[in-house]
Amino acid sequence: MFSQFIIRKTLCQVLSKSSFDIRNIGKEKTAIYIIVPDEKTTLHFLVTAFIKQTYEVLINEAQQQDSKKLQVRLNFLLDEFGNIPTISDMPSMISAARSRNMRFFLMIQGIYQLRHKYGNDADTIIGNCDNLVFLTSREYELLKLFSNLCGETTYNDCDGNLNSRPLISISELQHLKKEKGQALILHGRHYPFVTTELPDIDEYVFKPFPAIEIKKQKLPQIIPYNADNVLLEIKSKKRPLPFSTEVFNSKTFYGKGNTEKNKIFDW
Repeated sequence: MFSQFIIRKTLCQVLSKSSFDIRNIGKEKTAIYIIVPDEKTTLHFLVTAFIKQTYEVLINEAQQQDSKKLQVRLNFLLDEFGNIPTISDMPSMISAARSRNMRFFLMIQGIYQLRHKYGNDADTIIGNCDNLVFLTSREYELLKLFSNLCGETTYNDCDGNLNSRPLISISELQHLKKEKGQALILHGRHYPFVTTELPDIDEYVFKPFPAIEIKKQKLPQIIPYNADNVLLEIKSKKRPLPFSTEVFNSKTFYGKGNTEKNKIFDW
């Protein structure tokens, strides 16, 4: 991970400043777009780091509210969820988010893709999704999963005998008509149904907004970090222990002169 910052100095410059405060996302309407190249995955770790950091910060913000919820609902729209690096604690995140006024929208191409990333936790993630929308797939395991979730129906054969069959078979799932807006939807505790009113994204009409004027910002200069000089300053008591004011309510320095409680290293 750190090699990316060493190789790409411009990456350090871009990430050295922020034009927004994460804590305000749950207080006012905000839209943040994260766009990374899909042909290479070297920068995908930044996506998962941002998602994880945003979630943890806003969980803390929600806990400070009387309702224990964010004032403005937060939606994580994670396209190509199966292609980004694994998000640690994702099962617990998706299960606890709803009560904090957060929602996750996960778009995946197949169940194998999800299980490859999350192992047994993949089933926990799917189990915590209240709504499932199936568009199309050729992956047998995914087709079988949706067919089983829909259950079975009964019918009388030509001899009057009662038989059962899947409510929607694997073959039927593979032949949903995109041009007719067909999609299988499992919503909450309702019975499954196939909609014929789901238009293609190209057919949606959005209200036009004027382009936002983006001011060109001068990237900060990169100052090389010399670990030897930092250690020397700490040893000579020119640099305090990081966060010492917050931890000890006073500037605490490394060295033998400190008390046993505050001593971190012996020089």
